[in-house]
Amino acid sequence: MYNNGDRVYNTDKSFGSGSTRWVMMNSCKVFQNGLTDQQPWFDGVHSILGFSSLSWWFKKSWRCGFLWLSTCYDYSEDAASEFATRWIKNGETIWSAYKTSIKTQIYEDGGYGVEPKIVYRYGYINGQFFDPWEEKFATSYLGPVFRTNYSGIGSRWITYGTPSY
Repeated sequence: MYNNGDRVYNTDKSFGSGSTRWVMMNSCKVFQNGLTDQQPWFDGVHSILGFSSLSWWFKKSWRCGFLWLSTCYDYSEDAASEFATRWIKNGETIWSAYKTSIKTQIYEDGGYGVEPKIVYRYGYINGQFFDPWEEKFATSYLGPVFRTNYSGIGSRWITYGTPSY
């Protein structure tokens, strides 16, 4: 899709043209509790992942390898890769995969307090209740959801350490 380091800019208030199903926003305080309105962002999107706190981006090095002669690195960007592995390959729910990858890569490896969050619309599709925070990639609903008719907007977040806001 995109090369590592590429950025896609969206000047519209919604994501995509109805074909986008999930969005991960690696930006600080995009979901600051009580201060942001995500309503205009949904145009069939199943869920949006982000932070309600400051997020930290870092490169951390340490001695490793045979006789500690090498230098190894941890990058906060590894959270996205771990998330994809957990959600797509390992079959975890989207929320479990996201919060665990943030905990591992930013809180535990980086030592930074952070508050990851997922925001979603929920309701009924073809008579069945659909709650996107529990969605698994392999069994995901194939199409846009809740453009107009939905039961509500939900969110879940978890606090690791002492985040900055």
